[in-house]
Amino acid sequence: MLKHFKMLPGSDWKLNKKQGDVEEYFAKEIGRRALSVEGTISANNYVQLPHPSANIKNLGLTGRYIYF
Repeated sequence: MLKHFKMLPGSDWKLNKKQGDVEEYFAKEIGRRALSVEGTISANNYVQLPHPSANIKNLGLTGRYIYF
């Protein structure tokens, strides 16, 4: 579950890599904070979970599905 792996900015945000046109906003439709990734060149705008230098081998997901 991503709630166990801090995806949004906070104390563990350094475990993720954010590059380019990525911003956090409140999504009224779901009542939660969300990330918006935009830009014309996808290689320049992304969020990487986990950060390559975080020395984390996996996200510890236990479910069958993950939703983005």
